[in-house]
Amino acid sequence: MVDVRRLVVFLAEFTEKHGYPPAMREIKKGLGLSSLSLVSYWVNRAKGEGLLTNSEGKARTVVLTEKGKALGVEVANANQS
Repeated sequence: MVDVRRLVVFLAEFTEKHGYPPAMREIKKGLGLSSLSLVSYWVNRAKGEGLLTNSEGKARTVVLTEKGKALGVEVANANQS
C-alpha cells in the first residue's frame, strides 16, 4: 500500500543514490503503482501537505521541501530501529 510517507522515503533515497530526483515513471515503478495517474495523485497529495514542490516546465523537478526531508529522515530512522 502506498502512502505519502512511502513516497517521501522513495524520493529521498532515489535522489541520494542518483543525485537527481526521479521521473514520474520511476516513481511509478519504484512504488509499484499501476498508473501514472496514481503517481500524480500521491505527488499532489504530498504537495498539498507541504512535503514536495516542483518547478513547472522542467523535467525531474519533484523535490522534497524541508518538511519533506525531515519526514523522510524520521521515517528512515524509525525503519532502522
